[in-house]
Amino acid sequence: MFEELLRLRIGLHGDKLPKEWLSDRQKFAPQITFTKADNEKDIPLIVQRISAHLAWLTNMLDDGRIFLLGDPMPSAFDITAYHLLWFIKVNFENETNDFFPELSQPILVSWFQRIAALGHGTSIDITAEEAFKIAKQVEPSAPNYIDNKRNRKWHKGQCLQALPNDMGREPVQGTFIAADDYEIVLRRSNESIGNINVHFPRAGFDITEIKYITVKKSLVSHYIIKSELMNK
Repeated sequence: MFEELLRLRIGLHGDKLPKEWLSDRQKFAPQITFTKADNEKDIPLIVQRISAHLAWLTNMLDDGRIFLLGDPMPSAFDITAYHLLWFIKVNFENETNDFFPELSQPILVSWFQRIAALGHGTSIDITAEEAFKIAKQVEPSAPNYIDNKRNRKWHKGQCLQALPNDMGREPVQGTFIAADDYEIVLRRSNESIGNINVHFPRAGFDITEIKYITVKKSLVSHYIIKSELMNK
């Protein structure tokens, strides 16, 4: 659904988007054509596809459940679906009523508001240099919540590579720390930040063995899912 939303934004507003952004996103998702003309002609089909997903979401909430999976607390499914609807509201505010009348349904509006009320936690503004300094001064905590006993594929210290299997196919290398059915943790080391643990979901990433770690100048990857910088 995100790919369709991205195409819709380009089809509607591609001529107003910065060329630098379009160029960067083209590298991230080479399977998408990032020109207004190519996407504009497909807008009716794109809206049709997105509307089908919105109908599924609405149907899940029809029985009165508070969150999508029926649990008393929100799940990753709720957060994932929420950010897609947020993307629609932010980028297509003027077109929303015409394209997606489903978004005005009370049960979907109430659910959206419940997720929005969760907020973004507490944060402080620091410079990149300050963040690097903090990271280098401490060691990452061990992911003890992961039951590594179920892992029979990799051993601690083994050199591995994580590669997204859909878009943004930039590899991230590190040494194995732990894994279960849901995530895998790799240790990354860099002169500027010291050691840091990087967590990847098992779904959506291909994990392969490599002989050695290739050191890159870049400190940040678009595809780091969760770092333990704040939990070191």
